Amino acid sequence: MDEIASVEKIRDERGRILPGARLPSTRKGSFNRLTRLVKDEVSRAIEAGELVHPLLALLKIANDSNTPVNLRIKANAEALPYLMPQKHQIDVESGDPADEAEIQAVKRRLQVLFTEEITHVKQLPGQ
Repeated sequence: MDEIASVEKIRDERGRILPGARLPSTRKGSFNRLTRLVKDEVSRAIEAGELVHPLLALLKIANDSNTPVNLRIKANAEALPYLMPQKHQIDVESGDPADEAEIQAVKRRLQVLFTEEITHVKQLPGQ
């Protein structure tokens, strides 16, 4: 009866797994495969006397052809925010009309530059 009650706590009335529910097969605090691979790689490097950064260990796993594809994709996705930070728009405002005119001129020049860059990327050789 306890087993049935624990299953009911994991699933909703339609049988779907509830968000945040831990399945009986996973222990709290257990590592997933990618975390284990990174931990093992860092441990191996430390034992070998190498200085290692966890990001470098993650990239090594991502580039290892012996690693399953799904883990390689996940490793690349985990490393991406550290390698290519997201760009955010910055709004610049000033109360001075002369500054506003200069800001608009700079915005127009940047728009032209980005448009040329995008056009250049679309016209790659062989396309």
